[in-house]
Amino acid sequence: MQSRPAAATMAGMNYFSRHASWFVLIAVLFELALGALALGIGGIFSFWPLIGITRAQASSGSFLVAIGWGLIATAPMTVGLAVVLESRWQALAQMKSLAEELLAPLLRGITPLELLVVALAAGFGEELLFRGLIQEGLSHWWSGFPGGWLAAWLLSSVLFGVCHWVSGTYAFLATLAGLYLGLLLILFDNLLVPITAHAMYDFAALIYLANRTREMRDEW
Repeated sequence: MQSRPAAATMAGMNYFSRHASWFVLIAVLFELALGALALGIGGIFSFWPLIGITRAQASSGSFLVAIGWGLIATAPMTVGLAVVLESRWQALAQMKSLAEELLAPLLRGITPLELLVVALAAGFGEELLFRGLIQEGLSHWWSGFPGGWLAAWLLSSVLFGVCHWVSGTYAFLATLAGLYLGLLLILFDNLLVPITAHAMYDFAALIYLANRTREMRDEW
């Protein structure tokens, strides 16, 4: 009979024998590293990028309210995803095919729970960096200038799109997503709202790509 540590070690080895497990690990570590980078840079400049997220708010239950609004805010993004997937416009069709070719094979064998973990890590890390640090940080820095918040919102959204450059069309749509997520932060002043919306949108997109992978495999 194996001891608990030995059994846990064997379970870990079995888990990472799957190609999909390594993709999940690398993706989660990368996204969390973005969040750590945001916190580190924020610490250097004495700026707290976790906007609206404090211990007092956790005890008051406002976290649940922010998450609820984030779930509601996912709807327009999900509708937009559905429109893109069903569109026959050539640029969108090419982008869809490119995303399937590049990402779908990486998702082969990944469970829905693993996809959720990746999506949550992406929502947390990317929103902490682009909205919490860059948008809100620049807005705070440029607060003495008329329209400083607007410039910070636009710049962070464009940067978000550029960093998601798979194609020009994909970067443009990512910029629109960045504008939407940035607007959520402006309206709610709580980073949990865009974090939740971002994570749930990514989860929906990953579920689609994972299902598409299975369809492609069945076609073969």
